[in-house]
Amino acid sequence: MKIGILTFHNAINYGAVIQCYALREFLVQRGYDVQVIDYRVPSIEDYKNHFLLDLSRGWKGAIKSIALLWQNLLLYNQKKKVIRNFEQYLHLRLNLSGRVYSSKDIPQDYDYIFFGSDQIWNPKICKGFDPVMWGQFKKGAMKFVTYAASFGELSFLSNDQWAYVKNHISTFDFVSVRENSVKSVLSEKTGRKIDCCIDPTLLVDSNIFETNITKPDIDNYILLYNITRNDEAVDFACRIASKLNCKVVIVEVKPNLHFNLKKNVIYKSGITPDEFLGYIKYARLTVGNSFHLIALSIVMENNFYSLDSYRPERVLNLLSQLGLSERHKQSSDIIDDIEDVDYSIVRPKLQALKQESLLYIHKIGC
Repeated sequence: MKIGILTFHNAINYGAVIQCYALREFLVQRGYDVQVIDYRVPSIEDYKNHFLLDLSRGWKGAIKSIALLWQNLLLYNQKKKVIRNFEQYLHLRLNLSGRVYSSKDIPQDYDYIFFGSDQIWNPKICKGFDPVMWGQFKKGAMKFVTYAASFGELSFLSNDQWAYVKNHISTFDFVSVRENSVKSVLSEKTGRKIDCCIDPTLLVDSNIFETNITKPDIDNYILLYNITRNDEAVDFACRIASKLNCKVVIVEVKPNLHFNLKKNVIYKSGITPDEFLGYIKYARLTVGNSFHLIALSIVMENNFYSLDSYRPERVLNLLSQLGLSERHKQSSDIIDDIEDVDYSIVRPKLQALKQESLLYIHKIGC
């Protein structure tokens, strides 16, 4: 059986590419021939140009304009290297199809196409709904199924967008989403049977990641990975590091110019996804507000603290399901006793979540 995957595999985002890799490896281990369909979502490709020349802060005043231009010039080659690192990962790990530029180019030799995981139905990311991610191309004898697809926030959807959802949900033979809250609303509005599946990074065993990770050239450190830069998060990590008598490694996707670095703080920007996994694996403890940082820390059975964020619901839901709510902290919290995560309690809870997703996989015939 041959399976194609459509997701945000081309994003400059560790979680996006690693969840795609995890889903592919999960299906390969079940004996299927699996390709990631190399459809480049236009809005994500556009972001790469913005990534190279970050003008988001605006051109306000001559001095600020010159400073911003100078920073872009200094970091331009580093940013090109980041894009190249991600592109190499796609070709090395994902078994890409030929390049797909539009719905007309989608290969027709699959038995199934998996749509997801990730926010493939988020109109903010896609600048509206992307017809490819809604299966608006020749289907033939293929089965279209979604795996842990997401809208991001349902509250953003307009009446017209809900009408689009209702009209096109029938394209899919089976539908699963990644959030229980979305499951109930989508089922109510469309009348479809909707399942809920866990993120692919939680579906697989740690050896999927550990086979290819790059071990850091640094030891005795805690890892901080925040989706957005946050000085309070750095302070939190430094307090933990002081108690453990170790360094802090801060990973950032986008290269930045750093000044007035704190003692024992090391910045790593633009590392490869395999290096990112290595920094998680070998950290004494991980800290951050990224869902995939927390998910991967759990799969690798590492100690961690989840930090507050703008939208913590997804992480909080996962931690609650696994009995780990106490691992979520505010950046201002003072931790007196750093306790290890008791994974003997976590393992059976995680296995139960996996089982629900496995039932969906069985139901669709894979």
